Amino acid sequence: MVSLSLCVYVHANGQDLAEVDRTVSGWPASFSNPEKLDGMIARNFTDPVEQVRAAYTWIARHIDYDIKSLNKPGKVVSYSYSSEAEKLEKEKEIKEQLALRTLHKHKAVCHGYATLFQMVCEQLNIECVTISGTAKIYETDIGQVPGIPNHAWNAVRINGTWRFVDATWGAGYIHGNPPKFHEDYDDIYFFTPQEKFYLNHYPANPEWLFISMSPDEFARLPLYYPEALKSGIRIVNPKSGTVKISGSHGITLELRDYHSGEINFSLNGRNYPEPLKPVRRGSSTTFRIPARQPGILTLFLNGKAFIGFRLIR
Repeated sequence: MVSLSLCVYVHANGQDLAEVDRTVSGWPASFSNPEKLDGMIARNFTDPVEQVRAAYTWIARHIDYDIKSLNKPGKVVSYSYSSEAEKLEKEKEIKEQLALRTLHKHKAVCHGYATLFQMVCEQLNIECVTISGTAKIYETDIGQVPGIPNHAWNAVRINGTWRFVDATWGAGYIHGNPPKFHEDYDDIYFFTPQEKFYLNHYPANPEWLFISMSPDEFARLPLYYPEALKSGIRIVNPKSGTVKISGSHGITLELRDYHSGEINFSLNGRNYPEPLKPVRRGSSTTFRIPARQPGILTLFLNGKAFIGFRLIR
């Protein structure tokens, strides 16, 4: 059973990171190069956590997702080298060009966000890596075993511990037909606890998978929206993201640590705005969902997408 618990990162001195966000909100909207952004961060913050948070916040608030590049094949960059040192230098140049392009255009896909974030951290002497892997983004991804990477994010080492950051998802979300990018800064993907982060991220290199989860187990998970990660509610049943329906009974949703909030649903794009009635039994709460046909089921908590399932017969 997957357990979701509320976690707000608090600084060691008891100060939460909202003050960092407020400081960053007063910075310029543009920097000519990563070094200028590094300098601004270094002048305002000395603590590595605050520096990393400042980089995350500025990038997420000022870089839009490049919607025109969505689903386009990645550009192949070719280069030659005669030694390992020359290879590393070429790769560094490519990263620097991508980071600079991201700053100048104020647009990028995930690798642009991650590369810029990594360069800023490294110039602040903070160890940082870019991780490629599979992201679970849509309900149609449920049941799909991780394959060719479709996303990139970062890990930073703070006090000997690797912490995860996804500035792309912190910047906003894509919605609509045709798809549009909606700016919506969110810090849920800053230092996300491993047990939550891996609900919708699966690294291509197992070295970066710090919990026990196979590709098949990841494929079977429901789609967890940010609201599920924030809520502190535990999803007990259905355990799988793919739910078999039969007859006219619908399905039962069982939650723990649910205290309040309206839950309703949509099925195959049709909204059912009437809140579902909770039935409480001890520490668990159940909801009967009258979903009786195959398709995509999305549950909402107080009007925000919460968790998604794929219904089959």
